[in-house]
Amino acid sequence: AETELANIQMAVIAMMVDNELAWLPNPVMVATNDMSAFPDTSVCGANKIQDTNGNAYVRGKDMDGYILYQHDIIAGGTQTGLVNYVTTQYTTYWYDVDAAGTVTQVATSTQVPTLAPETAPDVVQEKVKDIESIMGRAEGLGIHVEAVAHEGEIMTITCQADDYTIFRDYVTALEESGRFFMVTPPAEKFSYITGGTIELVPKYQYIDMPAVYYEVNLALAPMTASDAIAILVGIAEGSGIDIDPNGGKLRIAPATIRQVKAAGNTYQVLSFRNIQLQGDYEDVMAFISDIDSRKTLRTMILKRVVISQVDVYGKTETTATVDVDIYTTES
Repeated sequence: AETELANIQMAVIAMMVDNELAWLPNPVMVATNDMSAFPDTSVCGANKIQDTNGNAYVRGKDMDGYILYQHDIIAGGTQTGLVNYVTTQYTTYWYDVDAAGTVTQVATSTQVPTLAPETAPDVVQEKVKDIESIMGRAEGLGIHVEAVAHEGEIMTITCQADDYTIFRDYVTALEESGRFFMVTPPAEKFSYITGGTIELVPKYQYIDMPAVYYEVNLALAPMTASDAIAILVGIAEGSGIDIDPNGGKLRIAPATIRQVKAAGNTYQVLSFRNIQLQGDYEDVMAFISDIDSRKTLRTMILKRVVISQVDVYGKTETTATVDVDIYTTES
């Protein structure tokens, strides 16, 4: 808890020094015992404890239900500066806190967080759009894509063209797509090779974790691993994937369970690794898109995707390996 508080302290101090609009995790902690300047905090006052300096730590909610904290984060209350409170709608309330701990609201602004790309803030990640951009350009040039892997900050494409000029045009098309900071073709004699592994760094790596935590906080009870599997199976079935347990094309291994502390709370994470599915390209992408956009479950995050093409009795099908994290309340 002290380490987490120290991290928040550093972020707020840096924000005050830079005097720039900054985005902090929700909720932000504020150095004061005076809640009058905040949005309606009539339900505040539960779970009061004190920090090592004897300052009250109050957990409550504002009139919109957003979790709100107050705490001494400005050097024992001896300094003044701007702090903010951020809702999941990206409304930022700015306050001045004086040495006595009195809060005065000085501004309100609404914007997409500064770290987010210019996309709808409801989008968790952009993996599907990256993959569709890669596959669409490959199809247009007649490139055979053997595999696409999207994990963390790096993507790789293993592909083959009929001619080195086509392969070179494909690399150029990826560079000009606007979706990647960097496109790195195979090193060996690039001008004359017809295929290999291309490495890319996607521009959009945005994960809206405060919104995920907020959705978890709305839950009335923890989600079990069985509940999560049922949801994943339902998404697959709705996407057209064969889910027959005796011969279907969906395999889900048991989840591992871990706990994480964030925003002053403890959350449970159900981690599903190496989910296997196979089917038509459109069906597989529909499954991935549902998870990527949080359409069915807003506390689910797509962590990794690996797609490849296989020949099944003369028909090309798409296989995918998917990693998913599902956040839920502590059991």
